[in-house]
Amino acid sequence: MHQLLQATLVTGAALALAVQPLQASLITLGDDMPVNGGKVTIEEWIRGLVIVYNDANPNDLPLPGEEVFRVDQFESPPDAYATYPNFGLDTLIITIPTGDFNYIGIHWGGQNGGTYQAFYIGDIGGAPASEYTFTAPGLNGLSWYDTFHPNGDYIPVGDVGSTVTMLGVALMGLTQFRRVAKAA
Repeated sequence: MHQLLQATLVTGAALALAVQPLQASLITLGDDMPVNGGKVTIEEWIRGLVIVYNDANPNDLPLPGEEVFRVDQFESPPDAYATYPNFGLDTLIITIPTGDFNYIGIHWGGQNGGTYQAFYIGDIGGAPASEYTFTAPGLNGLSWYDTFHPNGDYIPVGDVGSTVTMLGVALMGLTQFRRVAKAA
């Protein structure tokens, strides 16, 4: 009976792990936009950062596609995205809802070009949080934020290694349960 209980607990724990959604974290892609003698668009910059990220990490992120919307200082977001915040001069912290985009580029103004930041907010490992708070990396206020979809060719893939491991643990528990039940 003790073995049956142990096998049941192992199987239950493995199944609970397998069905529990994982919380994706905000992935920082970069914080300085290169100046290569010419003007680089925000989309091109984020695309380059994603390529570098994908070369160094096991989970490939999709490349950014079309712009969803952009909000500049003292302007409101487009009507379709009216729930997103606008902001004024010297805004050092902003909370932005998620769900309508996978990439965000942010510019904190200032002399000498200010600071650019790029983030991925997506579904690698689970759903993103419903909102994220961004804080200025210095004393310069927010100039704009720009959001992008991934390109249309992307099909998200979960973390295969963890999935296979959890499946293996669950199958071992079921096998042990079957052995104990057969012996009883």
